[in-house]
Amino acid sequence: MRQKIGVLFGGKSVEHEISIISALQAMEHIDRNQYDVLPIYISKDNKFYSDESFLNIDTFKDLNKATSDAYEVYLEKGDNQVIVKRSKGNVFKKNIVASIDILFLIVHGTNVEDGTLSGFVNMFDVPVVGPNVLSGAIGQDKAVMKDILKAHNISQTKYIWAYDNESYDAINNRITQEMGYPVIVKPASLGSSVGIEVIEDESMLEAKLDSSFTYDQKVVIEEYLTDFRELNISLKGNYNNFELSCIEEVRKNDEILSYEDKYLQNAKGDKSSGMASLARQIQADITDSVKQKLESISKEAFLALNVQGIIRIDFMLVNDTVYLNEVNNIPGSLAFYLWEPKGVSYTELLNSLIEEAINIFFAKKQKTFSIDTNVLAIKGSKNGK
Repeated sequence: MRQKIGVLFGGKSVEHEISIISALQAMEHIDRNQYDVLPIYISKDNKFYSDESFLNIDTFKDLNKATSDAYEVYLEKGDNQVIVKRSKGNVFKKNIVASIDILFLIVHGTNVEDGTLSGFVNMFDVPVVGPNVLSGAIGQDKAVMKDILKAHNISQTKYIWAYDNESYDAINNRITQEMGYPVIVKPASLGSSVGIEVIEDESMLEAKLDSSFTYDQKVVIEEYLTDFRELNISLKGNYNNFELSCIEEVRKNDEILSYEDKYLQNAKGDKSSGMASLARQIQADITDSVKQKLESISKEAFLALNVQGIIRIDFMLVNDTVYLNEVNNIPGSLAFYLWEPKGVSYTELLNSLIEEAINIFFAKKQKTFSIDTNVLAIKGSKNGK
């Protein structure tokens, strides 16, 4: 009997549409000989919907119509399953939509990828494909992630971070002291190149910071490198056993790889290829020394950030110096294109992620998370003493 996988995607995030693309790609390649698939779409106002039409990208060309034609649903804990039910019951219809054995999170950005959704679905006590709460939270906050990597002596460019209540003068002084202009500013909790600004000099600081602060209360400010090569690698597994993909070099159209570069260039017609559409070279033309450095740093970062599932790590290469730029906890297109040159098909990649999630789930079952006592029932207990 095939197990049923509930794929959750969308959510209240500026990367909402990117999540739809990644999820549709994955659902198309999940092994239907082993698994049945139920798409569970999270709207931009955080309502859950399910419908078979969500397997077709055309459905999402009008998001309002997509939800109006579908059932709003909610999730309920069952016995070793998640029960998906229609929110608005009908006495003449069966209100149970499906019983789910495994949940698969394919979401991007704030409010979903940042550990929020992981924490929510962990309450249902079923295997979950995706980052754990801690790695999700760390990976989504660039400032926290960079501070942790710094503590582990992992090579990065110079950076500072700031809240939106810090004065422009104070931020300018720190930029001048730490790295100098030009710099690049990024919302701390966003991805897909949303809200990124280049600040050439002090005269541009206020306007550019205001633009980035539109998306987040905290920003990361990094030294701006222009003469570099962008290299990416994917890793999958957990602290006990993980694998590395091939290394790619991304061919850029602009000095910064923009949202348009990543997702809109080849989105003509009925389907988009997401991150898989970028011009790239796999395997990257790099020396053995650079390859060893990059892979070594990747392994250190994987362990330092408590990663679980699949990630993509983005690097910048300046001459022979490798700088870790960002870690993507749920990478666009699940980085399948980095595994195919190693002979791992997208379906095989998804199978391995699902099997890994099941193994992690049952390994955690062996740990103790509660004690079979009730201190409130102890005779004579008073005021907690």
